[in-house]
Amino acid sequence: MWKTYDELIDLIPDDSYVIDYIIGLHWTRVHSEMGIGAAMILKGGKIKVFKQGGQLFCIRR
Repeated sequence: MWKTYDELIDLIPDDSYVIDYIIGLHWTRVHSEMGIGAAMILKGGKIKVFKQGGQLFCIRR
């Protein structure tokens, strides 16, 4: 299983930076210099909800 993750990570340039990210209750979105990606969260631990800069964030731990 980890071989697939390693192959995907190897495709990301070393000088690429994350511009913004959001971790929600069911989805995670990442915006980088390369574009935007999203992934569904299948399961997780405790959820922390907080407000920052007028936006509501939910984080799974």
